Parts: sequence; C-alpha cells; structure tokens
Amino acid sequence: VVRKCFTFTFTYLAAGIPSSAVKTKRRNTLGSFSIWHCLIVLVVVLLIFGFGLVWVLQQLLTWPFTAMLNAAKAFSLGDITQRFNDKREDEFGFLAQFINKALDQLLSQQTALFREKERAEVTLHSIGDGVITTDAHGNVEYLNPVAEILADWRLEEARGLPLAQIMHLID
Repeated sequence: VVRKCFTFTFTYLAAGIPSSAVKTKRRNTLGSFSIWHCLIVLVVVLLIFGFGLVWVLQQLLTWPFTAMLNAAKAFSLGDITQRFNDKREDEFGFLAQFINKALDQLLSQQTALFREKERAEVTLHSIGDGVITTDAHGNVEYLNPVAEILADWRLEEARGLPLAQIMHLID
C-alpha cells in the first residue's frame, strides 16, 4: 500500500502532469485507493517510527540516567556500598567508572582522616597538660582528662559550649 501510494505520487509529479489530469488518472489507476488511504498509511508508519524511537531513546538515555540518579540518591542517603553501573561500554559506563573511582577515593580519604583524628585524640588524652580544642567560632570540641579536672567540666557537658563559658581566660 505504501509503495503504491508513493509510486503514484512521484510518478505524476516527475512527469509534470497537471493536477486535474492527476485526479482523473488517479481514479483510473488506483481504483478505490484514495489519497486518504495514503495519509492513513503514512500516519501509521510515522506512529510506528515514533514509538520505536521512544523505545530506543529510553534504552539508550532515560533508563541508564534514571539508574545513575537512583544510585546517587542511595549513596547520598548513606548507602556507601552503592556504586554506578560501570559495565556499559558507552558514555554512561565511562562516567560511572569515573564517579565510582571518585567515591572510592573519597571513602578512603574519609577513613584515613577518621584514623588521624583518633590518633590525635589519643595523643591529646595522654598529655599531662590540660588541652582544650575549639572550632573556628570558639565552641569547645574536646577536653582531655587534665583539662576536665582544671576546668571542672566533663567533655560531654562542655562540648559545643563557648570557651568563655567553660573557663575565664586572662591575657
């Protein structure tokens, strides 16, 4: 049907036959097959093509992108074992490999930083002098045992309070 429709249209246009002659000739050549049949066939073909295009775009773009968003959301909510699908051999796979590597480095650095903090606290805990650490705003973050005795505050009570409230400093 499609071939018949297109052959009919292009044959008469290429021959330069006037439109009045095409109408007469169309009736004689195609019989009951009209321009509406051609349009219906064309619409059906375009719909099939459109649905096929949607399916291909979902396979190649939408679903991989949605999977990456879901993995990122799970990671941001605390699932540190979550990784992106890096088995693909396209741009999404390359991006996933890059992000997974960055996440692994971030977790490794976070672990190393936590260990250093623990070592520093052990060192401060064992010093014979009173040690108080504060944040940039002057709020207490840590008191070693000697500082707890000198300030008469326990670490759990003093954490987060301004240093001036814990002890009066004289310059």
